[in-house]
Amino acid sequence: MNEIASAIFPKVPEDLSSIVKPEELVDIVEMSPLTLQDRRIYNLLIGNAWNNIFTQSKHSISRKQLTEHCNSNNHDLEASFRRLMSSIVQIRINRNRDGESSVRQISLLGSNEIGKRSNVTYSFPPDLVQIIRDTQIFARLHTKVMFELSSKYSLALYEFLQRRCNLQYIHHETLTVEAIRGLLGVPSGQLKSFGHLNKYAIQPAIDEVSFLTEYKISAEPKRTGRTITHLKIYWFRKTDTALEIAKTLTLEVGTGWDIYAIHQDFIEYTTQKGEPLNNPDKAFIGFVKKKIEKQPQ
Repeated sequence: MNEIASAIFPKVPEDLSSIVKPEELVDIVEMSPLTLQDRRIYNLLIGNAWNNIFTQSKHSISRKQLTEHCNSNNHDLEASFRRLMSSIVQIRINRNRDGESSVRQISLLGSNEIGKRSNVTYSFPPDLVQIIRDTQIFARLHTKVMFELSSKYSLALYEFLQRRCNLQYIHHETLTVEAIRGLLGVPSGQLKSFGHLNKYAIQPAIDEVSFLTEYKISAEPKRTGRTITHLKIYWFRKTDTALEIAKTLTLEVGTGWDIYAIHQDFIEYTTQKGEPLNNPDKAFIGFVKKKIEKQPQ
């Protein structure tokens, strides 16, 4: 890594109160399912090694640090390390050696050794370290939030959010339903219908991440014919006003609209309907979204 890149490369505090994760390790697709504990342990391993990940091939962390966070014993740790070693994930590489995007299949963890009372030593595959070296976008994960999230679906969505929340003028992303399954790590053959996927994975994750973070997340199903094929995910800071959110939405699609004029249209529209609104801010944002959708592409 050159001196300029090193200067802007984010650091991790010694107490691991927050952890840095490169974008390629956020948007992974698991070929074999990992548990919530596996994901938490892996994030701790990344965080613990981060500041020396290019200068050391072996890293060490105390068993106590892992077990007190993960509420696990030695046997559980060994099982998680085995799953992490054997797990093959798909990582999207935006620019490979030929300057093209590609999908790389890679292991998450290299060799490791777990003592009954001593430290845990571990390594990462060289190809993975190179991916980290080349990355330019990172997610900053807060450890306290990570361990308060109660499902692996919530943790995956939290990582998705933290990787994107600081991108200027980007407050939504549309994913296929299959991409959502991969992102959340839904095991093959489970939650086959969108109704079940939404009820047991997507919506609980959205509710929990919205509750525990400074962001409000929502998801809007999109249909192809009668079938829901895509999901448009929105995120905004809870401190943002409805006008700020609506203005951002119109700027993203380049409409050049006067948001205050649209707000006046909304007031006139609701007045004509004569029905009281339980959530005026939510109704106004929905009004703007529908107006945007009616615009010619």
